[in-house]
Amino acid sequence: MEFYVDTEIDGIAKQLMVRLNPPPFEELRRVWDRNMNRYVKKPFPNDAVSMRLLWHYLQIKLALVAWGVRPFEEEFLSELRTASGQRLIEVLKQKSPGLLGLPETIKEEVPIEN
Repeated sequence: MEFYVDTEIDGIAKQLMVRLNPPPFEELRRVWDRNMNRYVKKPFPNDAVSMRLLWHYLQIKLALVAWGVRPFEEEFLSELRTASGQRLIEVLKQKSPGLLGLPETIKEEVPIEN
């Protein structure tokens, strides 16, 4: 699912693309297997549940934006895309690794003292 949003950043009108790729929700169902001659459990996609979860996800995010709790750009930063279709967050990580203030990996474990 993708949509475009007209917004203003630093006084400049911009059109931002948001692309959501929700993971499919699967559930196990009992089905008859002719080869084994018995019922087996197999995963099947449940599109109704997947779309309901996506609907709730979007409803909460858009409500936060509508109430003014968070700006749209911050709420949807991980889903924003560049003109070429790349995720904006990935482009930012490549250009300036320390820009977001997040470590790429944990280098060593810190022992916990009791």
